[in-house]
Amino acid sequence: MLLSVGTGIALIVLGTAIFSFGVPKAGSSDEPLLSKMTADPGLSAWPALAADGKWVAYASDRGSEGELHVWRERLEGGEPVRLTHEPATNTEPSISADGGLVAYRSEREGGGIFMVPSAGGAERPLAVRGRRPRFSPDGKWLAYWIARSESASGREELYVLPVSGGQPRRIAPDFSSATLPNWSSDSKRLLFRETSGSPETMNWWIVDTEGGHPVASNAIDVLIQRRMIQALPWDFRPYA
Repeated sequence: MLLSVGTGIALIVLGTAIFSFGVPKAGSSDEPLLSKMTADPGLSAWPALAADGKWVAYASDRGSEGELHVWRERLEGGEPVRLTHEPATNTEPSISADGGLVAYRSEREGGGIFMVPSAGGAERPLAVRGRRPRFSPDGKWLAYWIARSESASGREELYVLPVSGGQPRRIAPDFSSATLPNWSSDSKRLLFRETSGSPETMNWWIVDTEGGHPVASNAIDVLIQRRMIQALPWDFRPYA
């Protein structure tokens, strides 16, 4: 499964290990290079690639008696560095645009999003009950969602939060299901998944974070028409 793409590099989870995949530049005669990053007997997953393409953050249960923790590791080699140390499961890391911060989902204190310096240091809470954080490309915002079972409204809720501090702001509040946000390159819009109905009606939507009505992308229909995915009904289940 392709999980993260950077400058000429793709990160792939195969089984319980993470692989890096060097993608040749257009017109190059170089062969694609697949390299195994993690060789632990346990699980390594949820890779995130730094913007400079030089290092990766991911979750692994190495040496933690079954708990997943967030680690960072350079692609060119070297010892991995553990970033989270509290006794809880920590997954879904996201790296800020400047590479200085790593946000992640932690199951401590009832579950939520925490943040830690990428060089290591104090871990601090950011968003109660939040999951699958995503830094905006300009580094100013963090997008995340809250599961139906954890929200006060009983809905799957989408939020953005200033990284510098402040109150979260709900996005697409009219949707009963808004999950898995991804930023546009200009940090002004979000692509999110909506699954309030049956799997047949699942869609991806685009919304301006400053306001306006979400617009349906109809990406699922296009992929089915081009036979790039199986015909519905089908079920997409993220790690979260």
